[in-house]
Amino acid sequence: MPTLSPPRRRVRPTGSATSTVFIVLVLVGVAVAAYLAAGKASDVQGVTQNRALKSLGLGNPVTNKLDPAFADADGDLVADTPEQTRTPETLKFCYLSEAAGVTGEQLETLRQHLADAVGVPVEYVALPDTKAQLRALGAGELDITGFNTGTVPLAVNAVGFVPVAAPSTQGQAAVYRMVFIAPAGSALEKPEDLAGGTITLTHWGSNSGFKAPLVLLKEQFGMLPERDYTWSFSMSHAKSIAGVADGSVAVAATASDLLQTAVDNEEIATSDYKVIYESEAFPVAALGVAHDLDPALAEKIKAALLSYDPSGAAASATALAGADAMTAVNFKDDFSLVRRIDDAAGFKHKLPTDETDAPSEEGEAAQPTTVVD
Repeated sequence: MPTLSPPRRRVRPTGSATSTVFIVLVLVGVAVAAYLAAGKASDVQGVTQNRALKSLGLGNPVTNKLDPAFADADGDLVADTPEQTRTPETLKFCYLSEAAGVTGEQLETLRQHLADAVGVPVEYVALPDTKAQLRALGAGELDITGFNTGTVPLAVNAVGFVPVAAPSTQGQAAVYRMVFIAPAGSALEKPEDLAGGTITLTHWGSNSGFKAPLVLLKEQFGMLPERDYTWSFSMSHAKSIAGVADGSVAVAATASDLLQTAVDNEEIATSDYKVIYESEAFPVAALGVAHDLDPALAEKIKAALLSYDPSGAAASATALAGADAMTAVNFKDDFSLVRRIDDAAGFKHKLPTDETDAPSEEGEAAQPTTVVD
């Protein structure tokens, strides 16, 4: 008779085994949740970085060129003289704008020099800001004018500005550099040290206070906003420099010539700050003419600008300060770095409107209304 095996007894897990299984399940759940959370955080961070790049322009590089309304047969990147030209009975003149601290009184010797050399009355026109200056030039209401560095390529491409001359000292064109400055006692020593910190910029459209620092940090050091550093706006070089002087600003981007002016005016002492980076040289400004002036008249104005001696001008608040002569400007060569930075920063060379004072909802970089460097 076959032997029957005893029925198998179902073994129930002990209390200890149950706890172990529970703990494992909890740990797996936590790991999955952490993984999903990390992925979500990474996605959010990626979106934030992309929005920052777009709003600051770095995510939307452009290739600026002359407006289609202008011709450039000789390839010098400047608008040619059109068939229909103007011969004003009185030339309208402005150098920079009131927003840059410039007044007609400061440029009286230049105005008089132009009138005498050209043989045509010259009237100084006070314009409130760069936007008004650009509009006046584009509308034929301004014949001779000047722009600081950040606006020259925009003025050339958008409204037909023809750069002619720039201030110089002892035979060398006046230049400035974009610098990062920090309080003297700061631990910051080099651009790489900016990672994880906040950089104070000036305002939208500024070359040394906004466009150049963003582009150069990206190109030379692989550093991007939001990913590697945050930023704030002071809205002026003077405020950025003052913040470094009193220690309220950790690091600021500014222009070396404006920094030197602040030192000369005793707004900051050389012992208050240190320079942790300086860029290649930028031209400080350019004086020029409207592209549609009668060629013979335009040549007289160009000769007059180049023969001007700025050393006698009351120009303490302008880029002419300290200059002793004027030197010819080659826009294609002298402003190549400025144009490259504009393109990399997504800075479109178009006439500003009232709606371009700030970044758009779609993340397009803002355009300047007042550019003073």
